[in-house]
Amino acid sequence: MGTVSKAVDLLGSDDISLTLVDVGASLEPFAPFRPLLGHATYVAFDPDLREMHDQSDGAGRRVVINKAVVADPDTDVAQFLLTENPTCSSTLHPDPAVIGPYLHAHRFDVVDKAEVAATTLDEAMTSVGIERIDWVKLDTQGTDVRLLRSMSDRLWNGLVAVDAEPGFDSYYEGEDTFSDLHQLMRARGFWLADLSLTTGVRVRRKTFDQHLGARSKLQRYAYETTLKRSPMAAGPRYLRTIESLVDAAASRTDYLRLWVCSVVSGNLPFALDVLHACAAAHGEDPELTGLTRVTARGNKAYAARHAWRHAGKLSRRRVLHALRWGGRR
Repeated sequence: MGTVSKAVDLLGSDDISLTLVDVGASLEPFAPFRPLLGHATYVAFDPDLREMHDQSDGAGRRVVINKAVVADPDTDVAQFLLTENPTCSSTLHPDPAVIGPYLHAHRFDVVDKAEVAATTLDEAMTSVGIERIDWVKLDTQGTDVRLLRSMSDRLWNGLVAVDAEPGFDSYYEGEDTFSDLHQLMRARGFWLADLSLTTGVRVRRKTFDQHLGARSKLQRYAYETTLKRSPMAAGPRYLRTIESLVDAAASRTDYLRLWVCSVVSGNLPFALDVLHACAAAHGEDPELTGLTRVTARGNKAYAARHAWRHAGKLSRRRVLHALRWGGRR
């Protein structure tokens, strides 16, 4: 049995469960959540349902909340700015001075406005009878950090994984940026486990039209996807540190919830470390031994599958260096 399958099976036990929260759930459920759908509670937020798929089918509890998530508990209604591309819609106004130099800036054009019901994460969880969030994905186009800061300690204490998509610059007026997020997450006992990049072609539309002029939308899209792209936003994933679990005298279940999220998110080396720490804190048992065996096997299989990556880096000098220093303790 594979490591991910073992993690999903673990969710069937009486005391291991996960709550997945998807804030900004346009298009379809967050990809890393998909193996867990039907085995966990899934809560999706998005006031712009133009591009949101039906989340109601399948096993497992699924809740769709058609409200904007805000940080201020006194805000019952928020103005939601609907952009040409629904995935760019936000409660913040796009800043033309910052987004304007990019070829795809037109996707941020505001085409409509809507007054939408608003709620905080704490209020929403209470309203649907959920006491804990295990893994939250935030894609709010500029307000990720303030939403995290607004959460009660009750929600923070249960959280083991966080995905967000902050910009490196403020493409929306007053946007929370990556540096703000990273500082907050480190202070809260999380470490940066993964990082993807959202990129864009930096050329103003006027310059593009004058010198590269696409004759159709398809041709312009081809340019957008083939010209040199530059980093615009980060897609970081944070996992709770083992040290923070130790400091909190976390339960065995808390360690296993972190293990499940680590496995499903693809961080098998850290998942192995989590099991080792769990055994140190709560004692070894047959289940932990089995999970450790499966996780170790998953790491070995991963290393074998990706051995080709090192082929181009090998040289006689490198091999001799590795053999010389690899044997030293």
